[in-house]
Amino acid sequence: MESSAVGFFATANGDGATAVGAEATADGLESLAVGFGAQASDDYATAVGSQALALGFNSTAAGSWSEASGENAVAVGADSVAAGANTTAVGQGSIADGDYSTAVGGVAGGFSAEATGLGAVALGAGAGATADLATAVGTLSWAEGESSSALGYNAYAAGQNSVALGAASVADRDNSVSVGSAGNERQITNVAAGTEGTDAVNLDQLNAVADVAGKTNKYFQASGSANSDAGAYVEGEDALAAGEAANAIGNGAAALGAGANALADAATAVGFNAL
Repeated sequence: MESSAVGFFATANGDGATAVGAEATADGLESLAVGFGAQASDDYATAVGSQALALGFNSTAAGSWSEASGENAVAVGADSVAAGANTTAVGQGSIADGDYSTAVGGVAGGFSAEATGLGAVALGAGAGATADLATAVGTLSWAEGESSSALGYNAYAAGQNSVALGAASVADRDNSVSVGSAGNERQITNVAAGTEGTDAVNLDQLNAVADVAGKTNKYFQASGSANSDAGAYVEGEDALAAGEAANAIGNGAAALGAGANALADAATAVGFNAL
């Protein structure tokens, strides 16, 4: 197949390759380089833009100084970089470095989207997903724990398999879900009543438990003295001690009352300081 080169020192070396622009170079089979100094060096690579580099097989670099060096990589936007295999970087300065990673977002305050982990996804200006399978969505969101997710402006997920939900939320413990941070706490509303052991419990359920406890305590009350914090003590099977400093020592012993002492098997002491 014939190749085509148009421009000062343009070079098209690959079969069916096309180079357009001064010093543009198309070396790969059916590759395309358009723009000053653009390079499409591998088969089926496409580089469009001044100094754009498409170095991987079937890669695409579009934008000034963009670079797609991984196989099937796509870099779109000035200074964008898609370095891993099957990666996608879209937006000025965005970086997709880990295989199968995706970075979408332009520069915000000097920060660009960055997805460097395997299968990582960073969406938003300044977003970063730096661990394998991490996901960061939102301006300046950051997910650095393996399989973590940061969703919202400036959300931060550091723990493994953690989730940070909402602006400025922080999830820094493994296997945790955070909806806020210290000093930035949030309520979780519209929570259905839990039905399984690992379900969340809502306030209605807690109030129901407190109501049952209140009704039970109506007929059982106890108090201690202000100058002592001695608790009840039992030793032996089926023993019972109730009252400040009550002691039931022995199998089946029962001591009821402050200072009551039942000190033998099956012994019973009832009343203040009973023995």
